[in-house]
Amino acid sequence: MTKIKLSTEVVLDLAEECAEALGSNGVAELTLAPIAAKAHVTVPSIYKHVTNLADLRERLAARAFAQLNDAVVRATVGRSGLDALGALAHAYRDYARAHPAMYGAAQGPVLDSTPTARESRDEFMRTVTAIVAGMGIAEEYRVDAMRAIRATLHGFSQLENSGGFSLANEVDTSFDRVIFWLGSAITQAPELFEGARNPSHQKGHSV
Repeated sequence: MTKIKLSTEVVLDLAEECAEALGSNGVAELTLAPIAAKAHVTVPSIYKHVTNLADLRERLAARAFAQLNDAVVRATVGRSGLDALGALAHAYRDYARAHPAMYGAAQGPVLDSTPTARESRDEFMRTVTAIVAGMGIAEEYRVDAMRAIRATLHGFSQLENSGGFSLANEVDTSFDRVIFWLGSAITQAPELFEGARNPSHQKGHSV
């Protein structure tokens, strides 16, 4: 068997493949042995490109945040208001469904002592903050709005990935309605918005 020429990025590519094969908790369960086997090398060869298993997992978490951020940026470019919220929601759910292990890595604790993971996480948070700000929400309420959005999207995605939706109703339809209700709830809280006591400037957007 031909050995794969390794670099840090190649190791991460192989690690991502191995993690996804393990399911939504794949990054936490990942060891170096299957990565080495996939590359047709010995485990010590992997240590030339990552310090240890913790380093590998932190790098995968950073990569997951970057992938999620790229997906959200692509989906929301040129959009604003509740239209951007809808695009964010669908990009988030699509990523969680397509990459359950990597999504799971992005939800775990990322050490603040790990600059790459921290910066990747912070870049994603800046993207979401910009979307929330673009909805006209006052700065003092943006963290609250972001937590409401994250709780909704993460809860839905976690339940979906774990097979938690067993009723006959179409899940896609339910998701669209949940996001519509979330957007409606936000627009019905006029105190959230900058420069106005009513959310009329948000009407006309759809999710």
